[in-house]
Formats: sequence, structure tokens, C-alpha cells
Amino acid sequence: MSSKSLFLDCENPFADPNRHDDTSNGTVYLSTVTFSCHDGYELVGANTSICTALSTWRPQVPNCKIKDCGPPPDLAHGTCIATSTTFRSIGRCSCTTGYHFTGRNSSTKCLSNGSWRGLDGSCAIKEPVIISFETNGSRFNGDNNILDTFQIPNRFPYFGTYYTLFR
Repeated sequence: MSSKSLFLDCENPFADPNRHDDTSNGTVYLSTVTFSCHDGYELVGANTSICTALSTWRPQVPNCKIKDCGPPPDLAHGTCIATSTTFRSIGRCSCTTGYHFTGRNSSTKCLSNGSWRGLDGSCAIKEPVIISFETNGSRFNGDNNILDTFQIPNRFPYFGTYYTLFR
């Protein structure tokens, strides 16, 4: 008479490259496996499963989903744009016309905790400069900080008008 032992094994859970499975208690009947996600990912499902008499893990083995930071931060008088909003994405920020960026960093990054960080600065208004030009024999003078002096042709429809040129 031969004896045969019944050995129920759930085996290792399916692989998820962004999840760590702690099977140090084994993978046989009534063993518990503990799940955790790598940095920048969140667990979708239970963090533990038990090996059942049917050689399956219950509750079902969870997945790890990449964290989403949502839209990049608001920038007064500017905009931040990112091609993606998930972990490790980069947002590039720029100022609207008439403003320029002042600060150390005009980009932002989606962090593992689901928030944007890195933007260090703001949009400041550009200082207008009234330029100097001649037309029809008349000279129009700007301030002492002139960027350029040029002549407006006589056919120019707005001759005699001051124009603002931004640095």
C-alpha cells in the first residue's frame, strides 16, 4: 500500500513588474502573501491574499497602478503643459505674451506621492519701452532705455503713433 500526500500549492502570484510579493510564508495551503507597490505606484486591491484549498489566491491578487498627479500646477500669467500626468512626467511652463519667467526652474515633475514639484519662479510683466523713430521729417523720442531706433516708411498707416516694444 502506497501513501500519497496531498500538497496544495498556489505557486507564486502572477508577475507585476511594479509590485513586490512577499512569499516568505510560502505558497502552500493557508499561506499568506503580502503585496506592495514600487515607488510611484499604488495598490489596486487587497494587500494580502491567502492560498485556498483550490490552490488559488483569495482575495484576488492586486495590481499596481502608476500614480497620476492630475494637471500640472497653475502659473499666473502663464501655462504649464505636460504630455502625460503620471509619475515621472515633466511639465514645461511658459509665460503669456507680455510676461517673462523669473526664477530658477520653469519645469515641474510628477513625483511618486502624486504631486507636482520643482516649479520655482513666476511670470513677471515685461517693462515696456517707448521707441524713437522718424517719419515725415518729425522725430519721436522714447525713454533712455531704447532697444532700437528705426524709420517708419511714409506709407505706414499709423505714422506718428508711439509703439511699445518689449524687451
